[in-house]
Amino acid sequence: MALLRRHTKLQSSIALDYVTCAKPSTKNFEERDTVAYLLMTAAPGKPLMDVEQMLAPEQITAIGLELRQYLTDMHKIPNPFKYGLCSPTGGSLDAPLYTGDHFDLPTFEDIGSFHAWLRDRMGRHWPVMQPRVQSIFTKFEVAQPVFSHGDLSPDNIMICDGRLSGLIDWETAGWMPPYWDYVCARWDHSEVFSSVIRLAVPEHNDRERYNMRVSAGVCRGGDPKKFLSFEEAVEDW
Repeated sequence: MALLRRHTKLQSSIALDYVTCAKPSTKNFEERDTVAYLLMTAAPGKPLMDVEQMLAPEQITAIGLELRQYLTDMHKIPNPFKYGLCSPTGGSLDAPLYTGDHFDLPTFEDIGSFHAWLRDRMGRHWPVMQPRVQSIFTKFEVAQPVFSHGDLSPDNIMICDGRLSGLIDWETAGWMPPYWDYVCARWDHSEVFSSVIRLAVPEHNDRERYNMRVSAGVCRGGDPKKFLSFEEAVEDW
């Protein structure tokens, strides 16, 4: 990403071209949908998911600490736009955890405005959800947004010779609350990545992460009564 090259010394893939084309609509063959492809340079190494079984414990620890420094440097990238929460181009942001594939997350003036939007999205379920997330909202209400990847996962972290070589798949990146990368991280089937991300985000809070992910499910139309409590969910981990 240009932002990383401009403001940090971090390694990342580089966008070369953005191509759009038409294809038959899945709803009506006579109509056409537009699909887009982003052509990027390759990052050295292989995704963590492809090498995690070959990593020694000390390598896993080293990768977690390297990712911590990577995120620390990345979070310092300044936001030149008028919106506090936005994409790298200053517009709406791809946040599938909260919106699915239906629409992009709109821009927000600050984190408090984002939390107000979440309350509105939860609608009639807010009285049930408030005990889960109000303390998180209060904790970060006046915090400064940080530049975030938005989709940390075993297939987006590149490893070369047992070391972190960079991150890929930046389509969900943008300035978001400090908790964003930990909340959005996908680790359901990777104990190695779970260890890496906990080392990378030492201030992590699993209760906050779980309850914010529940709020995401409710924003997408889920019933909060069907979600386990944090204590029940931990037993299934």
